[in-house]
Amino acid sequence: MSKKVTSTDVARLAGVSQTTVSFVLSGKESASISAETKARVLKAAAELGYKHPQRQKRKTPLTLGLMVPTLSNLYYPFLLQKMELEARARGIHVIIMDVQRSAESEAFYFDFIRRGIVDGIIVLFTPQTKIPPENPVLVISEYEEGLLTDTISLNSYRAGYILAEHLVQQGHRDFAYISTPLQNTTNARKYRLDGVRDCLRDAGIASPITVLMGTGESEHLDSSYEYDCGYALTNKLLSSGCTATAIIAVNDTTAAGCLAALRQAGKRVPEDIAVAGFDNLLLGRILQPELTSVDQMAGHAGCLALDILLRRLQDPDAGELAVQMQYQPHLIVRQSTMYSRSAIKTTSETGGLHKP
Repeated sequence: MSKKVTSTDVARLAGVSQTTVSFVLSGKESASISAETKARVLKAAAELGYKHPQRQKRKTPLTLGLMVPTLSNLYYPFLLQKMELEARARGIHVIIMDVQRSAESEAFYFDFIRRGIVDGIIVLFTPQTKIPPENPVLVISEYEEGLLTDTISLNSYRAGYILAEHLVQQGHRDFAYISTPLQNTTNARKYRLDGVRDCLRDAGIASPITVLMGTGESEHLDSSYEYDCGYALTNKLLSSGCTATAIIAVNDTTAAGCLAALRQAGKRVPEDIAVAGFDNLLLGRILQPELTSVDQMAGHAGCLALDILLRRLQDPDAGELAVQMQYQPHLIVRQSTMYSRSAIKTTSETGGLHKP
């Protein structure tokens, strides 16, 4: 049986990118490809006998897909709103693609490119399915080895590091980290913890951080899942006799559940225990006390993503290699951690935490 000819074979013979092959063979009029390049691609395709799946012709304006793993997690509607507003300002239509953490749904929506329903897709997480290299797709997520598409990476490791650094500067030496499952759906949860651990090591803190995590994953089905997880894990932490003076939650919603459990237990934040999260959602400013959080710079990432993908769509020959960019998070300090413990005597010395 002869090997099936692919667009990769055509691109190799013509000396161009797979994206260029896709644009030429689909007859995309907006792509600024030279006549000489088009001729090379067509000649290579004819020699190899390659038949490109034809996309249905579409009308302007440009339409992009914004693919999210779930809308139950408050971070994704927050990010979608910023990106939709930016796209609208540029005259771009968007289609929201909620895949519910399903690889089958991812594949279904990626096929929208071939069918001409969208011109390209921005994926706001690391997809489970392999993205065809010729597809105009950009991923905003943690960089994963072997991902051969344009990627803007969130530096979650750095986010964990700078948050722990702030808490160390406040005098904390005993930490707990509460999270939804670390090995499921996203590596950001683990990378944040890695950053926290390395910061504590660099600060010379020998005592290990207490880590509690949920055992089940129902984030895509239950909008209260992360809040409930934070609440349950904090109660478990308190009942275990843990002496942590700072709790780092995997995100702001989990931190909200943590605050509720501490309040119910009669614990003062930040006097008895500090609490912090990640994402810098509006929720953090509504909570009492207001929540210290790490801003993932979602608006900045969205603008960059649109710039890169539009450049790729308008000029496929501009760059053959996938764009790999990483941007840095920003710490937002609020009331939930603003209580220095450097002058506080330990519980064993005083019988309870108090100001001297």
